[in-house]
Amino acid sequence: MSLPLVGKGHVRELTHAYVALALARDVAQRNVTEQPDRESLRTLLTTLNVATESLEEVMRKALPQEVLLEVPEMLCSETLM
Repeated sequence: MSLPLVGKGHVRELTHAYVALALARDVAQRNVTEQPDRESLRTLLTTLNVATESLEEVMRKALPQEVLLEVPEMLCSETLM
């Protein structure tokens, strides 16, 4: 099954989603470190890790290799503005 080409707007949306997910995962990780006795935080972190891996797989399949190489630049320049 071939995926349609993704436009620049879609790349930006995927990048924003990835950044939001990564930030949520970082916050959850920090909370797990600070409160290791809260099992629900570990479950949340595990879920966020699985979601991140799934989104990374979608991005690898949907985006051409050239675009994937540009994503780190987009994260710094466009996403955080």
